[in-house]
Amino acid sequence: MIDAETFLPALAAGALDACLAYLTREDRDGPSDAGLNCRLAETLLHQDRREAAVECVRRAMPWAGSDAAMLRVCAWVLSNCGCHAEAADAYRRLGELSPEGAEFYRHASGSLAAIGRLDEAIAYGKTASDCAPRNPEFALHIGSLLLAARRPDEAAAYLDRALALEPDNPSALCELSIAWHAQGRGEDAVAPALRAVALSPGNSRIAIHAAELLIGCGRADAAADLLHGAAADAADPRLFRVLSAAEMLRGRPEAALDAVDRALAGAPDIAEFHIHRGHLLWHQGDFAGAAMALERAAALDPASPELKRAQMSLYLAAGLVTEATAVGGELLHRFPDDQTSAEAVMHLLTHRLDTIEGEYVVLNDGTARGVRLPRSPPGMLERLRIQRRVIGALIIRGLLARLPKTGDVWPDAQRKLWLNLLEGSFKLIYRDKPSSDAGEDEL
Repeated sequence: MIDAETFLPALAAGALDACLAYLTREDRDGPSDAGLNCRLAETLLHQDRREAAVECVRRAMPWAGSDAAMLRVCAWVLSNCGCHAEAADAYRRLGELSPEGAEFYRHASGSLAAIGRLDEAIAYGKTASDCAPRNPEFALHIGSLLLAARRPDEAAAYLDRALALEPDNPSALCELSIAWHAQGRGEDAVAPALRAVALSPGNSRIAIHAAELLIGCGRADAAADLLHGAAADAADPRLFRVLSAAEMLRGRPEAALDAVDRALAGAPDIAEFHIHRGHLLWHQGDFAGAAMALERAAALDPASPELKRAQMSLYLAAGLVTEATAVGGELLHRFPDDQTSAEAVMHLLTHRLDTIEGEYVVLNDGTARGVRLPRSPPGMLERLRIQRRVIGALIIRGLLARLPKTGDVWPDAQRKLWLNLLEGSFKLIYRDKPSSDAGEDEL
């Protein structure tokens, strides 16, 4: 049997289960056993017995008080076992105990960030960096957190601090580039990104970021050259996906198709890669191949709004206007707050407004339309249906004229009202025709 006096020799001899049995006995003494629990927890974690190690530190934590040594062990075990909230609490207590607690606040920030408590993580990260302004890693950490919180102005200040201390840090250069891009300084953002690529040639994440910046600045040739060079050192499927986009913009569809096929070879379960491949085949006139690619994407992510937009565009290009209209209606219904989907449906509606079934041309004077054959005078119900479609089209034209300009602030209530009106008008024009014996109240 093990007791308090024989515990440490037994632990040194590797009798872990016997030590664990002693610490879980019925008459255990929490305060006296706290230090022993910490000692056992360290050894258990080194043996990859994580659950048992966590239980040991949880027994010790209430009695750790201001014992920095015990709190260090508890924080270390909890952090390495994914118990980030408890780890953050232990690190916070260590920070309060230490006159130079920057390191502990940094660890608390990391633990909180790992569980999505971003505001608290930022607060501790700022404290850590401000307490240790000569530590470049602390500055880089808080800069990255601020970027994740979409606060690029604050992020740039900390990233400048990191680079003043380590000018050749590729991660800090890349993050600063991201911050500048978020501030609208796209051209300025290219230089630090390219420097980061030069300093870290095997880092596909940095190469992808730099290439996307170059594409955004209209420099697809430079982006493709950069990615071709990076492809020799990396096998990241995302790199080939971005390379495909660059090649497409360069007017090299076959090279673009080859690149996305390499991306799919490495990541066949990413729906967006199949959607991109469908776009490429569609632009090359291969509607059947494009449809097949979109079917594969639908099998992987049937609810994707990007997939629905691609299907709508493909149907429209193939002349299947009814099918495109059906998908457009589904887009508005399922994603009423998605600006990109609303714009895609507006493109469809713009295409159809001057081809509404009936006697009226809404958006032009009809000079470009073919001459219609004489038709018999419409009956009362048909005339009402025609008027319904015309009214819906006029409402849509008014809605399009009221769409805010790019960059304008669009209040949430106004946006939802606009989308509801658009969806209602859409249904007014394109809903199924009523049966021949329908009454006027069904129109």
